[in-house]
Amino acid sequence: MAVTTRRRYPLSSVEGRAIPTDVLGPEAYIQKSFTTTPPVAVTALPTGSIVAEIRADQDCLISFAALATVPADATALSDAYFLFAGTTRIIEITDAANFSVVGNSAAGTLRMNIVRKYAALAIEAQIARG
Repeated sequence: MAVTTRRRYPLSSVEGRAIPTDVLGPEAYIQKSFTTTPPVAVTALPTGSIVAEIRADQDCLISFAALATVPADATALSDAYFLFAGTTRIIEITDAANFSVVGNSAAGTLRMNIVRKYAALAIEAQIARG
């Protein structure tokens, strides 16, 4: 079975040190309302989106592969992310052109900041060290 590895730490320096989120540059902002009914359409992401900071006011499931739906018990969903209400997460969205979102048990709003990775903001000398 072939194993595909993604960058393990999308927010790290050339040396592998963690980068605080306050050094990220803004690319776009998306606000998406959701309900507990599976969506009928996807929302497009800006071209070249790689990293996003996400937060929702209700538990929700975000799908980057297909239309989001709350899965049956013990069912694995590929390219999907469960976000607990009130938490902020930084996620990698490489290879995704769009997304959809569905509420787990209540309607709410997802807020997504598309951000530039640290290397895009670094000075040339920092990039050259790698």
